[in-house]
Parts: sequence; structure tokens; C-alpha cells
Amino acid sequence: MPTILQVVSYRLIIFQALSFYNISSRMVLLAMVANFSKKEVKLSPREVQLLHLMCDGMTAKEIAYKLDLSVNTIHFYSKRLMAKMGVNRTVDLILKAIEEGYILSK
Repeated sequence: MPTILQVVSYRLIIFQALSFYNISSRMVLLAMVANFSKKEVKLSPREVQLLHLMCDGMTAKEIAYKLDLSVNTIHFYSKRLMAKMGVNRTVDLILKAIEEGYILSK
């Protein structure tokens, strides 16, 4: 895992190297650097449990009933999970969870 100083140095080098390139090229390389420097997401056991239930195709209402929580709490957990994983949709959340190894693909 690179140190923060290495990541900042890589970003600075890329910015300087791409000063004459178009914006889309810069964005692609910046995305690559962001992936290089991404941190492993730490999830609580409850968040992992929620991910598994979401992957099983359960709705928020069904998950709330199963876990004896309110639907609003499930929505809150979902939004917090999406923020932690850096995604905006449930489908992307599930895909990211599979990529990170929290869920085994079937």
C-alpha cells in the first residue's frame, strides 16, 4: 500500500505530464491514480449482514422485518454503506461488495 506522500507525488507528476493533453485523458489517469490509492473499506458486521440480505434480493421492508428494525433504519444503513463504498445505486453497491470480497459471487 503506497504512503500518502507517494500518492500525492504520483498525482503531481500526472498533472504536470498531462498539462498539454485534453481533459478526458486527464480524467482517465486521475481515476487510475484514485484506484491505486483507494483504501480498503471497513464494514461493521451489521453492514455486511445488510449487504448479504440485499444481495439475496430482499426489499428494505423485508430486511427491516427480518432484522426487527424500522424501514427508515434500513434506508439509513443503505445510504451509509453507499457513502462508504463510494457508489450511488444499490446495484453498484452490490457489485462493489463483490469486488471487495464482502460477498461471494454465485
